[in-house]
Amino acid sequence: MTRTRHRLRVIEAGYLLTLYPLVVRILPLKYLLALAGIQVVSGISDPSPTQATDGIAVGKAVAAAAKRLPWQPLCLPQATAAGLMLRLRGHRPLMCFGVRRTEEGLSAHAWLILNGPLGGMVCGGDTIESFTPFRALPEVQPK
Repeated sequence: MTRTRHRLRVIEAGYLLTLYPLVVRILPLKYLLALAGIQVVSGISDPSPTQATDGIAVGKAVAAAAKRLPWQPLCLPQATAAGLMLRLRGHRPLMCFGVRRTEEGLSAHAWLILNGPLGGMVCGGDTIESFTPFRALPEVQPK
């Protein structure tokens, strides 16, 4: 039964990752995040993984779906899909954005976390040590 649930979550994640490019053409990101119930926060850079069962399962499903798609979804669609999946399961996910300087210029990154005693990184946390979290992003904050 667990394997079947994982496969269903991977299908759900694949569906959301596939719809993401279309949805953000119609709906600005700040409204999409507000509609999905994903709060954008600043300054959270703890890379410890979540211990919440739903968070672990959703993170693995989104990663598995991203590997299987014919294109490579970036961090923002993955974090958004994971956030929506967690919101549908009754959680209040938090999204963070950061930036780092590279030889090619600036590089941005998004990651998703869960708050609470079992909270922690759901997706996108494997590389955040080199990113400086944004303090505020009014462009993605709903009014």
